Parts: sequence; structure tokens; C-alpha cells
Amino acid sequence: MASSDIWIRIKAIINAHKALIITRSMRIQKLVYPVPCILLPGGNERGGSAAFLFSCLLLLPFIRCNIIYIAEISACPVTLLVRRKKKKIICYGNTHPSQYGEIRLRGFKGKIAKFIYLSLYRIAIRKIDRIFAISNYLRDFYCSLGATSVIVLPIGVDLSLFGQVTRQRDDTFRCIYIGSLTPARGEREILQAAQIVSRELPCFKLRFVGISEGKKQQLISQAKVLGIEQILEIFPPVNHLEIPGHLRSADVGLSFLYPTPYYLFSPPTKVFEYLAAGIPVIANSIRTHTDYIIHEYNGLITDLDPDHISAAILRLAKDKSLYDKLASNCRKSAASFDQEIIMRQFLKNFS
Repeated sequence: MASSDIWIRIKAIINAHKALIITRSMRIQKLVYPVPCILLPGGNERGGSAAFLFSCLLLLPFIRCNIIYIAEISACPVTLLVRRKKKKIICYGNTHPSQYGEIRLRGFKGKIAKFIYLSLYRIAIRKIDRIFAISNYLRDFYCSLGATSVIVLPIGVDLSLFGQVTRQRDDTFRCIYIGSLTPARGEREILQAAQIVSRELPCFKLRFVGISEGKKQQLISQAKVLGIEQILEIFPPVNHLEIPGHLRSADVGLSFLYPTPYYLFSPPTKVFEYLAAGIPVIANSIRTHTDYIIHEYNGLITDLDPDHISAAILRLAKDKSLYDKLASNCRKSAASFDQEIIMRQFLKNFS
């Protein structure tokens, strides 16, 4: 998720500059120790973002600093109070405002709260000195709102972790899906495609990594209905250091997204991990995929329906020449997302 990318950029700033961290996360507070950190209200409780933003608005005007880095663009309205001649505002542009800002009020009150938030968001975007967008699509969106300086720096991957990935070949042809799974991420289509593939490919396996216990039970129930429970391999959320280990035994990476505003703008981290591991990607035709996955170069772009997904899987399972070409090109593609290079560019353009 881009959350690891957020943390990587914070660490880069801490290593290069004297910093004070303001957060609502106890986890971040522990990770940055002994760097000075202020923990504000607004964790995961109801109204989390609203409480955090309000606390920031009260605190930030009194903090003396040269640069304020907003690690999630959802908090950009704070710039309306902290904007000063000697303060430079820099922001991590990681997503579209449609998912913000954890405003959970229902009915008329909820509509008013969201209207106020989005109005402040649009004004604040124009006040930010520099935005680091994670995709071309987001850059275009922020510029359309009046942002004056937007630099595209994609989500980075630590290639050193994947450089040691050696494929563990056996008779199994395994597709892998990393991350949380929802209907808007192709849950139904993936399972139904697996049913079709398993009829033609007895050695087929489908691995999910990052699945909560509740979702695991749902998947097992759906798989039983489809008669494919024996091909599923389901793993809970894991540390990012464990991801390369799972990819060693995978042949193909899967990524599917419905065209919601959030998914149209924010590329999934899993795509970059698949490329770094050298496994071809099967994904549907949405810009957050096609900006990185080129059909028949480092993956296959397909329609988001079970028949087309299953046909793509079977094609890679049966055509070794095509598979080897795509796998080789994946590693070439991954060089563009080298975390070390991206962080150097980030710090170069930071101050």
C-alpha cells in the first residue's frame, strides 16, 4: 500500500534533516524514536482524520521551522493556517480526495462536512510550494486544481530485497495476489477465473497474501461453492520483508481494480513488487496499471471478467517463450522504481 512508501520518505527526511514529527500514530512514534515526536489525537477512533486535523490547526502556527512536510495530502488544509513567508510547505501527493477525510457523519451533516473539507482541500492545494505526486494521473489532477509545482516520483521498491529472488520451480503454476482483497479489487472475477483455469491446469494454485481472518473465511466459503478450495493458499498480512519469499514460488502476479476515483489515481504497490521479482503481471486496462504494465512486454492487459483473466493465465502457463520474454522485461521495468534512486531525487527536490 502506499503506506510503506510514506514511511520510507519520512525516514529519508529524518536522516537528512533535523526534524520534528507530528503524528496520530503510536506506531510512527515508536519507529522514529529518538527523533522528537508529538502524538496528537485522532488514531483509528471515530472521526480520526477530523480530530487530527483540528489538533494540527491549533498546534502548527506556534512551531518554528523552515519546512513543513505533510506526509499525506489528506492533511493539506493545515496549510491554510501555517502558511508564512519563511515556511515552505511540501506535500506527499498519494491519492485522490474522494477517499477523504474519514468523515463518517451520515445524512445532511455528512454532506456538509465533506463539502467543507473538499472546499478547504481545493484552496490548500494552491498554497502548497511543492507536491510529490506518485503518478502522472495525480500530477495532472493537482495541476487542474491550481497546484504550481508538482513533481512525479513513483512508489519505490527496495530492489536489493528482490535481487536475491531465485525462482523455486516445481510442477505447480501459481498465481499470486498481494494485499487486501475487496469486490472493487476483482475478488469475484479472480475466484471465477481460477475455477476455469483449474479445469484445464490440474497443477494450478492461487495464493493470497495479506488476507485478514474474516476475509479468509469469506474466501473459503466462496471457494467451496465454486469447488476450488483445494487450490487456494491464503496467508495473513506479512511484513514487507517477507514478500520476496512468497514471490519466489509465484509464476504470475495479479492486480485488478474497478475504475473508482481512488483506483484511477493511485497505483497499487503490488505491481512494482511483481516487476521487481521478475514475474509477469496480469492486470485490467486502467491507467494505474497501463502506465506501468505494457501488454506483451512485461505482462498482459485484459478485461476485468473471468473468461479473459483465465485466458491470460492459461496463455502464460502454456507459452513458455512468451512467459520468459515477459519475465525478463519485468526486471528491466523495475529499474525505474528503484527506491534508492527515487529517494535521492526526493531529497534533491525537497529543500
